[in-house]
Amino acid sequence: MWHTSAGQLVRVWVMTLVGLCAAAPVMAQATLDPQDPGPAYEVDLEVDLPLLIVPAVIMLGWPLSDSLPPPHCAPLCSTEGLNALDAPAAGLYSEAWSTLSDIGVGVLLASAAAVPFMDEAPLDALNDLVVIGQAILWAEAAAILTAMASRRPRPIMYSELAPLETRNKPDSALSFFSGHTASAFA
Repeated sequence: MWHTSAGQLVRVWVMTLVGLCAAAPVMAQATLDPQDPGPAYEVDLEVDLPLLIVPAVIMLGWPLSDSLPPPHCAPLCSTEGLNALDAPAAGLYSEAWSTLSDIGVGVLLASAAAVPFMDEAPLDALNDLVVIGQAILWAEAAAILTAMASRRPRPIMYSELAPLETRNKPDSALSFFSGHTASAFA
């Protein structure tokens, strides 16, 4: 089973942020070929660096989730009173689907980084990569802030299918809204 720890996630996002920040000045200084229409968006360091750094700093709060208590209803939440939207998912748990979800998001993020290089000149692709990075970082920052503020139990909390140690983890209370979904739509 492939799962990343909060520390590994932070390292990946910090490396991504450093790479995007390092690429931004190069793109801002690049001279474009007059025949090349160039990227749809021009990187402006005064605007774009803060738009990369602020959500990255917010995301550094994710390791704090390990210090939060488990869900209020741990180790097992009652399905009584669940709304019609949540009820069908309550109690679902599958390690295979969890792994597939992680891989799917990884493929989407890798594709988002690779596709611009297939269609554009390298400097234009790097320029667009800054904008893509900003969208993903802000989506993840919003998901982290919302999940920590709402502390909504994950569907695994509504049955005993998931191992007890999984249901007692602090991130079992960080269901809404999904970081995987936020990344996929960014």
